[in-house]
Amino acid sequence: MSSPSRDHKHPVQLVEAMIVKRCKSRIRMTTQTSSAGTGAGICSCAMALAGIFFWGIIFVPLAFLFMLPGFLLAIINGSRAGLGYNFLALLLTIAAIVTSPVLLGVIGLSSLAIL
Repeated sequence: MSSPSRDHKHPVQLVEAMIVKRCKSRIRMTTQTSSAGTGAGICSCAMALAGIFFWGIIFVPLAFLFMLPGFLLAIINGSRAGLGYNFLALLLTIAAIVTSPVLLGVIGLSSLAIL
């Protein structure tokens, strides 16, 4: 019978090494910061603010269109900053809809518009 060579590891050691390698890669992934979705969130905030103070009929739909891919990118990549900017954009977009009588009429809530 031949003795096992020193290059071969025991199966338990191989499994243990794989688990350690996976844990280290997960730790590395969670400590990395991602800025995915922040650009779309900032643009959406700017569009929503423009919708509040200027032409809401133009800027609010643009803010909403910028916000959707920003949310998706932030969720997929786990970007807390992206989620924060896009959530702020959502709040500003809702405020822009409420302050625009034209948009309230478009969505059928014209009775909420105070003239």
